[in-house]
Amino acid sequence: RGVDVQQILRALRRSPREAENEITLGYGADDTAGNARETAEWMAREKLASLILVTSNFHMPRALLEFHAAMPEVRIVPHAVFPAVVKSDWWRWPGTASLIAREYTKYVVSWARQNLGLAARARLVIAASSVGTIFEWYDFFIYGTLAPIIGKLFFPSGNPTLEFLAALASFGVGFG
Repeated sequence: RGVDVQQILRALRRSPREAENEITLGYGADDTAGNARETAEWMAREKLASLILVTSNFHMPRALLEFHAAMPEVRIVPHAVFPAVVKSDWWRWPGTASLIAREYTKYVVSWARQNLGLAARARLVIAASSVGTIFEWYDFFIYGTLAPIIGKLFFPSGNPTLEFLAALASFGVGFG
């Protein structure tokens, strides 16, 4: 989706004549598992034994999982790209953190579907639990990062260690 042969040729700095039989794009799939199935059918039709899988770095683990499941006999060579909009310090950027959290959840669901033979209802429960856990971890991270400031504002004592510990204790009380 969102990519055409002309964009690929420009990125590769190739003329259409040089690569007319080397690039095939499929548009029938709606998700990664569908892309893997569509590619597996095409690979079988073309009698191909290896594939270079190009996708973003954060998506590569799930893409490999789906593609290996759809075509275990094919040699898959991963080639990750690093989109500029995906920050390396992802935890500091809510948009990137959300993207990573969603991708991780999808990975867990894909892995469970393939390895545990779970029904759709069980996959939904795993996905929902994973999302909840990720948000809770993010909450812990944010509170822990802001604890010195919270301690200074809400528990002013002049002793930074005491303020910090009081802030952490106030957070911990909610789990007691």
